[in-house]
Amino acid sequence: MKIVVTESQLKEIMGMEIGERSRSFAFTRKKRLFPKSAMKSNPDRFKKYDKEVKGIEESMDMSELDYESFHEDENLSELRNAIDRNKTVSVAFVKKDGTVRHMAIRKNLSSYVASEREKSDAQMNVEQTHNLKKVVDINSYIRDLKRMRAENRDNPNPVDDNELKQMAAKKAWRSVNLQNVLGFLVSGKFVDLRDENQIMDRFGPEVHGQLTKSMVRSMEQEQGNNNQEEIQEMFEIY
Repeated sequence: MKIVVTESQLKEIMGMEIGERSRSFAFTRKKRLFPKSAMKSNPDRFKKYDKEVKGIEESMDMSELDYESFHEDENLSELRNAIDRNKTVSVAFVKKDGTVRHMAIRKNLSSYVASEREKSDAQMNVEQTHNLKKVVDINSYIRDLKRMRAENRDNPNPVDDNELKQMAAKKAWRSVNLQNVLGFLVSGKFVDLRDENQIMDRFGPEVHGQLTKSMVRSMEQEQGNNNQEEIQEMFEIY
């Protein structure tokens, strides 16, 4: 049975004000995904509030998402699996100039041909050393390929289309700083990393709120589902 109540009724039931903080997806996500055991195992990943509520030592500061956490955190397994399967994922992150970039990304392109030149240790370890994730900007690839094909039509010596694809793929690679990521959208689910990366403290409210419409819709839907679950639990208790 589905129970629908208004916000005023919900306030009366819960006996408390529903402020912006309790509405936020980030707040509910922390409660759902980060139990006390997980926080104890890696306390640097969590904010002061979590440490106080869960009894974690205050002496440790929260650190941003790094290369190791991205590849090992069980809460990001769905994101990693999607990327590994070369699914298209959306990301919002802060660029070096302080502006927010939204990208549709993939792990690789079949048309990309890697260089055969031997890489140095620094080149091979650049992602781990600088907390980066190298990805393909899908929209950039499509845009450049379309432009190249248009120019190629007027070329007296046209280039083979496979070569055009290789050229466009080579230009589409981007490096995303994991510590500046606001979040990822994976199969309609928003993975909110703004608290972990301290986006509000580091960049301010304007940057903090620059999510795509799809990300916002995902947050609103998730929050609605959480509210329904909380109401259902209260009716079951009483």
